[in-house]
Amino acid sequence: MKRFPFIFSLILLLALSACQPHAGNNDGPIIDPEIKAQIDSLNEQIMLGAYQNNPVLIENVMSPKLLESSGKSVDVLVGQISSLSTSPTFQLFDEYYLDGQEGQPFSQTYSGGIEDDAYSIKFEALTDKVYISILRPDEPFPDHLIILIYGLYEQGWKLNIIQYGQYAFLGKTAIDLWKEAQEKEEKGHFVDAANLMSLSVQCLRPAKQFWEYREERALTQYYERLTKAVNAAYKFPIQVEIVESKPVIFGIYPQITEEGIFPMIEYTSAHPQADTIALRQENDLLHARIGRIFPGINEEKTHLLYRAYDSIPDGKRQPITYGFIQPTYPNP
Repeated sequence: MKRFPFIFSLILLLALSACQPHAGNNDGPIIDPEIKAQIDSLNEQIMLGAYQNNPVLIENVMSPKLLESSGKSVDVLVGQISSLSTSPTFQLFDEYYLDGQEGQPFSQTYSGGIEDDAYSIKFEALTDKVYISILRPDEPFPDHLIILIYGLYEQGWKLNIIQYGQYAFLGKTAIDLWKEAQEKEEKGHFVDAANLMSLSVQCLRPAKQFWEYREERALTQYYERLTKAVNAAYKFPIQVEIVESKPVIFGIYPQITEEGIFPMIEYTSAHPQADTIALRQENDLLHARIGRIFPGINEEKTHLLYRAYDSIPDGKRQPITYGFIQPTYPNP
């Protein structure tokens, strides 16, 4: 199974106001090659420091105010990235150069275009000149972004904001997952749609409050509506009457593996966990009927994942569990 880190942020900003933003965009000032070369060098230094778990390399790039406000937070951030990195290499996802930002309530730059995946970056500019670098680490975590926002000080370019967050799952962004969820809902596959949307909202803001997709409002409204519809249709826990032993399904969530995104179906069984033969027979019966309980869940996938529990987790006792991987086939 793949591991996905939590989003961690290290920021220097004041609360965003409701004022209209001073907007920049990627059709703005042409980036001077000399400035770009300076930023490229700083980006490489930061990525090397993260890979080597060497906070000093990053602290040397940070602005005085960020150093003052960060405390030990930078050590935590660097340690997190380092523990997940196998290489300091990265791809440049996007970059922006903004001028004339000082004195603005906050600044905003747009990715351009009218595509659904267009986004904006909002932040408080602490200097007149600002450079934004969005980096995409190479393997093993190309689905994450590192957002670096620099300001030009008397001493040169210094880092004011650094963000590290989930941008996609297996190459599918929040917008991709949203579109796929809508297709599933149109087919009546509500559980699949809900699972996809649960992942979509997890990677909706890879830079937290600094990042906003053009379609974020529509996406979140769809998510809220779908969640209400699914909660109304399925009242968990669900006792499966069409299986003789009556297992009780208490949860379904998306599990990410190297092969793709698959539903993990969790349920309690009355059979002793030591009786693996009875557990297997029960799971075979449950799997054969699962598409009648949750339409579409056994379609367009190579397999489903199950975990049988001896009791529903309550946070007090560690349940005993047994897992199954079942190939999919049409409803009988």
